[in-house]
Amino acid sequence: MLNIHFIIQFILLTIFFICLFNLFTYNKIKEGATTETDSTDKFTSFDTQESDAIQLQSYMNNIKNTKNKISGLRNYLYRVDIKDILQLKPVLKEKSTLLTSNNHKFNVTIDSSNNFKNIITIEIPEGEKGPDGEEGEEGDIGVTGSQGNRGPEGYCGQLNGAA
Repeated sequence: MLNIHFIIQFILLTIFFICLFNLFTYNKIKEGATTETDSTDKFTSFDTQESDAIQLQSYMNNIKNTKNKISGLRNYLYRVDIKDILQLKPVLKEKSTLLTSNNHKFNVTIDSSNNFKNIITIEIPEGEKGPDGEEGEEGDIGVTGSQGNRGPEGYCGQLNGAA
């Protein structure tokens, strides 16, 4: 019984979509109509094509203006130093805040003074100090340094001022 209802619903839905498809395919707009008399379709006229062209022109102008603004922003970002735009400020978390359940998470806050001046503060959690690691191998001997300044002249071999 359930299968019959499903089949009937499927057939009705299919007929509905076929009717919609036929409605949209038979009412296509005639392309290239230059005057109102060239357009034989009831949904197209010269006035609508003209208004569409005006609207498309305004969209193109908006896109052009946006592209110019983005280009100016890119040029500004190439000129300016990164420190003038973004500053990272790492800070150790206070010990009192380590008692909470979020003691192992980093806290990040962003302060902005204007569109191009952002200070990002990162609070870094400090855990308990672990055991010292193993001692490493002895490293290579470094480069010999230059000789130091020469000291004052002395009395070689003469002790206690005796002559």
